[in-house]
Amino acid sequence: MGLKDEHAAFEYIQWQPLYLEEKPYEIFMQIPEDLPHIRRTNLVFGRVHEQLVEDVRGREEQYRLNEHGFQVLRAPTSFADFASKEAVEDVYLPECIQLLKDNVEDVDRVFFFNWRLRNGDMSLQKKKFDLNNPTSTVVPAIYAHVDESFKGAYARVQEYMKGETEALLKGRLRLINIWRPLKPVEEWPLAFCDGRTVKRDDLIASDNIRSKYIGENLFAKYSPDYRWHYISDQKPDEVTLLKIFDSKDGVTKQTPHAAFKLSNPKPNPAFRESIEVRALVFTNPS
Repeated sequence: MGLKDEHAAFEYIQWQPLYLEEKPYEIFMQIPEDLPHIRRTNLVFGRVHEQLVEDVRGREEQYRLNEHGFQVLRAPTSFADFASKEAVEDVYLPECIQLLKDNVEDVDRVFFFNWRLRNGDMSLQKKKFDLNNPTSTVVPAIYAHVDESFKGAYARVQEYMKGETEALLKGRLRLINIWRPLKPVEEWPLAFCDGRTVKRDDLIASDNIRSKYIGENLFAKYSPDYRWHYISDQKPDEVTLLKIFDSKDGVTKQTPHAAFKLSNPKPNPAFRESIEVRALVFTNPS
């Protein structure tokens, strides 16, 4: 047990008979006005039971990507210009490459296919955001999910590594998220589930439909077997690595994750601000 263990009722996908005929999906683009019958999504979520969320503070070194699917690192940065897309991509992303090489085994090549700023001001849910602009902030993701399915992971390689896909996939492929708060976290911390407690049947694939790309992610159904974790009072010099996919056998493949509401937050907590960077990590074939 940790110093500040919590209990939270996570938002899980609710199985619908409709899914036998219509795959779960969400549309992230403007629906034409002449197609008013098209629904933006058929996803249904709900809270089931409160579950223990164990604080890893003081025990960070016990948790490793290969075994648990997540890892918490101390990784100070002097970079602060997160509002600038150019600065992030010129300065911060190269830092992230070095962070991965220093802390993850067998990293031969890294390609960042996506990054995004998030803000805990939930009123932003009503505001339109630009998917093509990573500095256009979105609210914390409160649904237990994995950013890419197995199919989605390989689709990312095919989308971004054209001409190299066959050669790259002869080696190991991992998708790893690098999550960093931009200020001390006082509300909506990020929780991550021990990947060893997640069965393949616990996850439901869903299509992400965009104007130029259709991806596939995973949403978790409720299971009493899940073991959830977080790090209390996470600071900007503390980074969480999340395993989204791994082609290697004998290791944890992915970790569902979600933000959750603290049971006893500080009075008038500051809105959470964070950046997440999504990486394709390649290992050369042996």
